[in-house]
Amino acid sequence: MTPNRILSSTNGWPRRLFASLIGFAAVAPVAAQVSQPAEGYCTGRFGYALPQGFTRSVGERLIYLLNVSSEAIQPGEDTRNIFNRKRAKLMSGPHAGEVLEFDMPGLGPAAWLATSTALPEEVTVLAMKPLPAGHLLLLDTDLDVKKKDLAQKFIVEIANTYVPHTTDGFCVGTGAFVIRPSMNERALDSFTAANGVDIQVQTETVSQPDDGESSSGDLPPGGKRLLKQKRRVGGQKGIETRVQLAASDDGPHLIYMWIFAGAAADGGAPRIRLVASGEVAHAPELNAAWETLLASWTQRPLGMEVKKN
Repeated sequence: MTPNRILSSTNGWPRRLFASLIGFAAVAPVAAQVSQPAEGYCTGRFGYALPQGFTRSVGERLIYLLNVSSEAIQPGEDTRNIFNRKRAKLMSGPHAGEVLEFDMPGLGPAAWLATSTALPEEVTVLAMKPLPAGHLLLLDTDLDVKKKDLAQKFIVEIANTYVPHTTDGFCVGTGAFVIRPSMNERALDSFTAANGVDIQVQTETVSQPDDGESSSGDLPPGGKRLLKQKRRVGGQKGIETRVQLAASDDGPHLIYMWIFAGAAADGGAPRIRLVASGEVAHAPELNAAWETLLASWTQRPLGMEVKKN
């Protein structure tokens, strides 16, 4: 049974569906001694480190049903070009309709996008906010055409909670949204090293806790379960698994996974899914990266006081 991940918004705004990652069970035998230098990263409301040598690919960032991203401005580059590239990407579908550009008060360039003439009752809004130190913020979401005015006010309010260069809040680029956790948050990053070791970091709000145990635990032919155990990471109790898959053209592979089930409708306690994979021949490097990730995993401060009801 596929769990219900991102919650629906309370006002019924439609939004894009995110492709779910294929789940593998995985985890490890012996904790590796980590001695090489590490680099710090953040995904969503969590910070962590990985050994040097990984290349990062930033994935989705969703907060309050807004897709958000931070873009670096190259020397001499017109920020309008960055906005236009994002607009073109959103309008790349076969049934794209009209574009209405305008300046959003309190923010900057914006546009209403009819991304599909097949859905005339829906529209996408795209907005850009300039940031200090050569960066800008892009925000977009899908909504009912009747809620344009509400959406505009909402986007400005959310965008203005962004704080450059902070270690608090929901991180995006070099800064973060310092705002109360929402019921609709998602963050995903991927990392690859030259030796073929891959890391995935994913956090997302869920309607119900999900530790991955409801999905099929059958391994592919030739697969072998190496470890399955409860493990506390960053103060959170999760399930760690490790499997070895049968040999492929690159040789047998190891896949490690740790999952925290999350709390229902709580952006402050999202489901966490950490995955590391690589060839058996690179098990020492895989173990080092895995232990560095888990040992350094920590929740970022909210940066604000949140009153409980």
